[in-house]
Amino acid sequence: MQVAVYGADGRRVRDLTNAQFPAGETQLFWDVTDDLGRAATPGAYFLEARTADGTARTAKLIVAR
Repeated sequence: MQVAVYGADGRRVRDLTNAQFPAGETQLFWDVTDDLGRAATPGAYFLEARTADGTARTAKLIVAR
């Protein structure tokens, strides 16, 4: 499963994982930083989870400071 965070403008902000997980619930945490460790600015972000067969799910995240 590939999981990444994107900004409202569509640019990739952070790759969270690209790994296989067993069936069932899995928890991932985003520390609200980009791939270079810089703090994300307040605003809307999108989390995309894509499985090996190409199925994707998207969730909206709001970062407030």
